Amino acid sequence: MRLVVHLAAGLLRVTFQYPRLDRSARARVMQRWSRQLLGILGVELAVTGEPPGVEPGMEVVVANHVSWLDIFVISAVSPCRFVAKAEIRRWPVIGYLSERAGTLFVERSRRHDAARVNAAIRQLLTAGERLAVFPEGTTTDGTELKIFHPSLLQPAVEVGAPVHPAALRYRDGSGALSRAAPYAGDVSFAGSLGRLLREPYTRAEIVFCSPIDARGFTRHTLARASEQAIAAALNLPLPRRRPGTPADPPGAKPSAFLPTRSPYRASPPSR
Repeated sequence: MRLVVHLAAGLLRVTFQYPRLDRSARARVMQRWSRQLLGILGVELAVTGEPPGVEPGMEVVVANHVSWLDIFVISAVSPCRFVAKAEIRRWPVIGYLSERAGTLFVERSRRHDAARVNAAIRQLLTAGERLAVFPEGTTTDGTELKIFHPSLLQPAVEVGAPVHPAALRYRDGSGALSRAAPYAGDVSFAGSLGRLLREPYTRAEIVFCSPIDARGFTRHTLARASEQAIAAALNLPLPRRRPGTPADPPGAKPSAFLPTRSPYRASPPSR
């Protein structure tokens, strides 16, 4: 019932309050609502590294993708405009909330739709917005990384926006990788939500790695640098590539992309 009430309040807020707020106020509303959602779902939030601020700023957050929860975990720390697959727009409640909150939807089945989305990303970055992308293009169960596709990083290269890799991981009460949080395989959204609600405890860990200055990178080397940073933060192997495809950006030093430690730690949301 708390979840139903919270979603209903979110629908009213994005419909009537959101359009009247400036960007800073919207970011604070998004952060507060996301933290409350995590609390209702029994998800504790733990943050390592130096996250971007709450206030909007020209930046691209690049994250691995495990669950639909990723959006709210990132938003609970540093609210962003997200780029998501178009099918999320059709999800009940969540789709409407995401669209009204400014999510950009990409039709992955349409070969040239990335060009349209990239034009929108470029415009938003130039206007001082923070964007978040999941370059794997799909979710995993948290035990591996998929190859980071570079197409959505082209705007960061063109405008010289900093790229901030963020590594996401979920654990259960025993400290093992959560089996309830990942949204992968054939599970439906309703099934995923039900599984998460039945879980007594979930810990969402987000590691913010050192930002990468996109100047001097191509979109391909920027994707590889982000991939390398997140793999190191999660202690996962780099995804396998076809023979002859470089795994590491030319001239990159692995230590330059490792996560920075920080005493910052987000307070666990109230349950």
